[in-house]
Amino acid sequence: MKNFMHAVLFLVAAFCAAWWVAGQSNVSSVAGPRIPRYAAYAPRPVNSVVTRAWEPGDSKLVDLLTARGVDSTFVRSIFSNPRLSIDTAVVRILTVPRGKKASYSFLFTDSSIADGKAFLKAHRSTLDSLRIAYGISPPVIAAVVRIETDFGRFLGRHTVVNALYTMYRVSPRRRAMAVRELACFFLLAREREIDPFAVESSWAGAFGISQFMPCSLSYAVDGNGDETIDLFDLRDAMASIANYLRAHGWSSLRASQLRALRAYNRGPYAGAVMAYAEKISNAR
Repeated sequence: MKNFMHAVLFLVAAFCAAWWVAGQSNVSSVAGPRIPRYAAYAPRPVNSVVTRAWEPGDSKLVDLLTARGVDSTFVRSIFSNPRLSIDTAVVRILTVPRGKKASYSFLFTDSSIADGKAFLKAHRSTLDSLRIAYGISPPVIAAVVRIETDFGRFLGRHTVVNALYTMYRVSPRRRAMAVRELACFFLLAREREIDPFAVESSWAGAFGISQFMPCSLSYAVDGNGDETIDLFDLRDAMASIANYLRAHGWSSLRASQLRALRAYNRGPYAGAVMAYAEKISNAR
């Protein structure tokens, strides 16, 4: 009986080993092509109640997207996916009247300025290379990264698809922009085989450390030399910021610098970037 039990245990162990090896070979065989790393980023939980998609008006949106060149089958698969939802947190932002303009006072605390100086020191080599290549001063790039995502620490609690879908549904003033940005994002997602629902974003649909809108990806560049543009990679994001600002007229003149920053974001943003950059510039 003892020998029989040993034989049974041996067979079970052998079966489990064979099953594990087979599973590993199957994983390797379906790995698929290499895609940008940000495709692997799962969205963080959103503290909002969502509703089911395919509401009245969705068919029109599908038609608008296909008219912009997005594959009809791909678009319909998105709109049939139960993850397509109204994000009620975005609804509140879009519908509740705003009071004062955006305040950037949080930038000028002692801890924030210390973080900026530390960032400049830690990434001095990369930032100096970008200054030479694009003409953008390191403190300005650092300031943009600080304002947009707190040096990559806060990437948003929404997803690109649902943020823009919600914008289309509830904000007539932003509807044309939402269609344009959704089309750009869906074209990217299909081309690179990205799960459209797995890219986290701001409430407006901006994503990555640089917080680019999907249609701004034409300014994104490979900053780390791996032949992949990944805005969740710091070096790619910083190089893309520099390229965007140069493409929008950045020069040695302060007026041109402010115009380029206003293209990046409106309102008091440009002044806040320049003021923060000046505060941290003595780190060098």
